[in-house]
Amino acid sequence: MAHIGEQDGITIGSYWEASVGEIKEDRQLVGEARFDVAIVGAGYTGLSAALRLAEAGLSVCVLEANRVGWGASGRNGGFCCTGGTKRSDAQLISKFGLEEAKRFLAYQLEAIDTVDDRLARWNLDADRHSKGEVILAHRPRDYAGFAAEAAFQKETFGIEAAVLGPDALKERGLGGPEFHGGLHLPYGFALNPMKYVQALAAQVRRRGGRIFAHTPVTQFEQEGPNWRLATRYGSVQAEKVILAGNGYSRENAPNWLNGRLLPVMSSVLVTRPLSDGELNEQGWTSDLMAADTRILLHY
Repeated sequence: MAHIGEQDGITIGSYWEASVGEIKEDRQLVGEARFDVAIVGAGYTGLSAALRLAEAGLSVCVLEANRVGWGASGRNGGFCCTGGTKRSDAQLISKFGLEEAKRFLAYQLEAIDTVDDRLARWNLDADRHSKGEVILAHRPRDYAGFAAEAAFQKETFGIEAAVLGPDALKERGLGGPEFHGGLHLPYGFALNPMKYVQALAAQVRRRGGRIFAHTPVTQFEQEGPNWRLATRYGSVQAEKVILAGNGYSRENAPNWLNGRLLPVMSSVLVTRPLSDGELNEQGWTSDLMAADTRILLHY
């Protein structure tokens, strides 16, 4: 098995990869090609954009330095839910205004609905589970603030969040001496991220989009009205370009990307299957998505 994160390796070496069996390998780009739109990065963002463009009748290619699902889209916690901002909702409202905060929430809910709709339309078994998620208080003062937070969510956004005390957590299989209570948010679900990203790639191919694996973009420049993206063994000319590499992007392709993105490390640990006795001893028998209130959270 290759090391996790090996740039030119074929195997990620992750649990998610092992769970999906054989993964389709797209060929490298060799020679010159021309498309209406070139997309850099074969993760959720790049493949979603490619799918929409291909459905609209445009010719589109996706250039991936490794292969579909190699990066964060195939190596994340599988949470399809709201959240993920450093600023709280109150801080977002203070800085951007209430209407913008509501638009941001609507955008997140639309993303959840999009994934939900795709799973249904594609009849995809992506190991889906959980109805919403629970935020676990790792300090008593965090739990003490949940009632006010639930009231704020309902009054401001119409979200029916439920406060769970320690006994309620235990009843739901979310017990443990380190948790003082929880706040259940009703939106979202969990899924196998590798199954989803591979299905997304399959839909792109089905609609005529081209995915080129092991094809890192080494140079990026404008030539007249078009863009030219140089790769290891060829190049692509396109009228429009979408950069969707996120933290895996090369900072010199293009140069103005330098310093704009910051990779953040996250670890996912997997045990052997635990017995019912071991689960009961831990007080943890629920499969509900959960994250705690730490700044550097556990989830």
